[in-house]
Amino acid sequence: MAPEARPEVSLPENFHLLIQNTEPAASACLPSIQLPIGLGPKTGLPVGLELDGPAASDRRMLAIGIALETVLGLIPAAL
Repeated sequence: MAPEARPEVSLPENFHLLIQNTEPAASACLPSIQLPIGLGPKTGLPVGLELDGPAASDRRMLAIGIALETVLGLIPAAL
């Protein structure tokens, strides 16, 4: 779960909360794709999905992202 959006979340000692799920794949040079998949039922905030693939699967990851966008459609703008 993402930390609450407050100014102190961007402090260096809290930065790990923001990158804990995305940094491992980036450090391993693996292709990743992040997609918005809906809005939280209680918060109304955007919810995202990250998929990581094996090395050299960039085109496959993009194809998966396009297919998921087609299935999921656009999410409404958050208020």
